[in-house]
Amino acid sequence: MVRREIIDRLSLREPRVLASGFDRPNLCLQVRRHADDAGKRQAVLSATAELAGPVLLYTATRKDAERYAEELSSAGRSTAAYHAGMTARQRDAVHRRFRDDEVEIVAATLAFGMGVDKPNVRAVVHASIPGSLDGYYQQIGRGGRDGDPALALLF
Repeated sequence: MVRREIIDRLSLREPRVLASGFDRPNLCLQVRRHADDAGKRQAVLSATAELAGPVLLYTATRKDAERYAEELSSAGRSTAAYHAGMTARQRDAVHRRFRDDEVEIVAATLAFGMGVDKPNVRAVVHASIPGSLDGYYQQIGRGGRDGDPALALLF
């Protein structure tokens, strides 16, 4: 339906259609449930602190991104926050440091999105449920782009 509509609206004649599936066999998807916010927060911190390799931790708010970054840094993990409330220069610096392996974990809102191409992200953690299924798919798709195993962990 969507393909046909695009073809019709753009008045395409004999378009070449390329379609692929959504399956990413190298991504391991996990969900962990928690009854209360305090328990969930501690579980997110513990799980994220134990993960090896570059990690993206998505949060719902700027405040959460800052708090998680601070707490993970205090636990000895090289972590930076990233959100739309930061200046472009600050965001660029975090992106560069993550890309260059100077920071292990980025605690971010969905502002950390387009243009992020770091092939060796080993885990994508969601501290809360994303706003849309499409957004979730886009965010977990940042893990394991090098083809090696990666974890997508949803709290």
